[in-house]
Amino acid sequence: MSFKFEPSDSSDASDQFAGTVKENCCKEIAAIPAKEIYAVRELYESLIGKKTKQYTVGNGKVLLSISSADVELEVRHAAAAAGKATAVAEALSAETDLLPHVYEGGLKVWECSFDLTEYISTLGMKFEGQRVLELGCGSGLPGLYALTEDAQTVHFQDYNEEVIQRLTIPNVLLNADERKLGSCRFFSGDWESLRNLLLPSVVGASDARYDVILTSETIYSPSSYKKLHDIMASLLKPDGVVYLAAKTCYFGVGGGTREFEDYVRMEGMFDLHVVKEFSDGVLREILRLSLKSSAS
Repeated sequence: MSFKFEPSDSSDASDQFAGTVKENCCKEIAAIPAKEIYAVRELYESLIGKKTKQYTVGNGKVLLSISSADVELEVRHAAAAAGKATAVAEALSAETDLLPHVYEGGLKVWECSFDLTEYISTLGMKFEGQRVLELGCGSGLPGLYALTEDAQTVHFQDYNEEVIQRLTIPNVLLNADERKLGSCRFFSGDWESLRNLLLPSVVGASDARYDVILTSETIYSPSSYKKLHDIMASLLKPDGVVYLAAKTCYFGVGGGTREFEDYVRMEGMFDLHVVKEFSDGVLREILRLSLKSSAS
């Protein structure tokens, strides 16, 4: 069954990975440090009057999301009112989907996010009682699905704090009651920094690690492979599983599933299998990773 969404939104990804990537070649830019972002009650009021979209997954479940186009407009207006552009506003003004180490495309609902949500919904995965982490979440559709399927806890991470505040948390509020909101945590910043932030809580405490890690459209840049690999290896339970959705090749950017697969096999910590292939439009895949017994 196909992933259906309506109505259309100009900020949602088409069948191509956008080629608007600005390289910050003239200066070294430090990665954004990780920190926890808290959902405040005022966010409920911010939902009033906002346009929402409905996403229907293969098992019939409907997920709601704030319109990405409206969020982009909100970001532009907030920057104009403040007289200072945020990282996200800077990227929108430059009409780019990616500014490496500045903005990582979190406001766009990328195609592989649909693929991953569709896949886990039709797979019949049991999320009840599971600890779930979504890396590079943006709108958070895969994590939202796990949350509505009674996951014990779902943690969401995106590189940009503004994406978490203006899109991810509002989407959780649209799809979950306060009890479920209380089982969520939200983080922004770089994966290496997030790993260092969370690692002390999981050392010697396997129960604090994650049963499932979900991530989509996060391997377009080979320079990020080590950070992504290491955070997954450090935070996944010994018997946990990673589902990663991505394009086979990101034209003009350099990454893709084969390159990431080669990197994972070189590191030797994970077993990796291609569990789903998509041939409509740009070639896409879903990878399943699990820790080797010697690495867990």
